[in-house]
Amino acid sequence: MDILQYSRHYRCFPGQGDFPVIDFVKALKDKGYNDYLSHEVFNDEFRSSSPIEKAIDGVRSLKWLEDQTNDAFNAPKIHDLSFIEFAVKERENNPFSDVIESLGFKKTHCHKSKNVDLYQRGEINFIFNYEKNSNAQTYREGHGESVCALGVITEDSSRLVELASRYNSPTIHQTRQENELDIPTLKSSGNLLIHLLEENEASKFYEVDFEPVADHAPMDSNFVRIDHMGQVVAPDSLLSNLFFYKSIFGFVPEESFDLPDVNGLITSRTIKSANSKIKIALNSTSAKQTSAQRFLNDSNGASINQIAMECKDIFLAVQDLSPIYQLKIPNNYYLDIQAQFDLPDELIQRLSENNILYTEDETGSFFHFYTKEINGLFFEVVQRVGDYSKYGETNAFIRLASQANQF
Repeated sequence: MDILQYSRHYRCFPGQGDFPVIDFVKALKDKGYNDYLSHEVFNDEFRSSSPIEKAIDGVRSLKWLEDQTNDAFNAPKIHDLSFIEFAVKERENNPFSDVIESLGFKKTHCHKSKNVDLYQRGEINFIFNYEKNSNAQTYREGHGESVCALGVITEDSSRLVELASRYNSPTIHQTRQENELDIPTLKSSGNLLIHLLEENEASKFYEVDFEPVADHAPMDSNFVRIDHMGQVVAPDSLLSNLFFYKSIFGFVPEESFDLPDVNGLITSRTIKSANSKIKIALNSTSAKQTSAQRFLNDSNGASINQIAMECKDIFLAVQDLSPIYQLKIPNNYYLDIQAQFDLPDELIQRLSENNILYTEDETGSFFHFYTKEINGLFFEVVQRVGDYSKYGETNAFIRLASQANQF
């Protein structure tokens, strides 16, 4: 792109882009500069956005820059994802429970004081919140039945709350009984709630706040963990959402890439925790008919629309999934990958029979399959072989085309 065009339309706040602004400001400080820094931002999306939201982003970016150039600053560490929480209207008509039960999840616990269920498989925890007059109900009334919150494990939740306050991000107070854990909650730029569990209390959460269901089956070990999630954001809030995770939680952005939807391109950029255990792909598009934009429209801006779970044996995992929930993959896809990767006929047949996609690179290989969309949300099950660390991006076009045919 011409440098003048780039400069006039694509500037962003410190921390939202890729230029080494921290090193630059450190160099200024080393030379004795101790005066004002100001923003001069030419960006079309900023101009079309809420001036209040952009003012908050601007203040946040300067505070973040001040902290990052302070040698004494030490951000709290995020260790892992504890649970994903759904806001659902009624237990009997839960649109997601049939799908996850078909994937082998079992209801294992009920909350002691709230209308909340816990479903588990392996180390994966899904919470379904039906509670009236709750933050989950407020989220559901605004966005429909969808993912309303994430539970993350941290070494210092009070420090994160202080940091969120410094960076102008709201906190939420949760009602609880006297004997239940006090879990502080932050609110992201996309209205997603982030519950903060102390590392030394995270393992006790399901024992203290929940009661086990008497007849639940023992847990199996094929499903390992949440591999990554997909979050759809509007184009004018992509940088705000990215910077929320980066500034407060210390997440690290990966390189962005384009996903070819049949109705236009979707820009995707994954942001991950410092230890790579939590990964969120932020997806955005200006094309009005793409699956991402359709999800935003139908859910009034709900956040999470993809949940990918890692397993040890993809063929064992797919046995549980009912065909009525499985996303169908066209046969010509398997002709393409057989020619591309020189796969044996037996493997191609197993992949095709189970609607499993495949890719590989020099580090390893990647197997994955998808469920159909429910309220715009879909599940993915993946198996990583070797040191493969990507997300099967080369198969995105076939997934998006197959999802378009679902409607």
